[in-house]
Amino acid sequence: MKITIDLMSIEEIKGFITGNPEAPKNVRIYLAGSGCSGPAFGLALDDLKDDDLKYEQDDVTFIVDKESYEKYGNFTIEQFGQGFRVIPEKGVNASACSSCGGGCH
Repeated sequence: MKITIDLMSIEEIKGFITGNPEAPKNVRIYLAGSGCSGPAFGLALDDLKDDDLKYEQDDVTFIVDKESYEKYGNFTIEQFGQGFRVIPEKGVNASACSSCGGGCH
């Protein structure tokens, strides 16, 4: 597993981890839902589980469950406004509009 993330984003995540000393120290990438534009992923501090894969970069440990990794591959994390955009390597179907009743134009 590989996570691509820029230095500014990794520093912001480190600051968030430091600012939440009671929270777990791993950053979980998780499937937050799906809609017209395909799957949406989120980030959360979480504990490592038995079925997780991990990737370490600049003293930050990213985790994702094996099933999600097999389906979506590696991830890119980018800053986006006041948060982050998590982009999967594969599994995004640009023609997913049929799930919304054809309302995407």
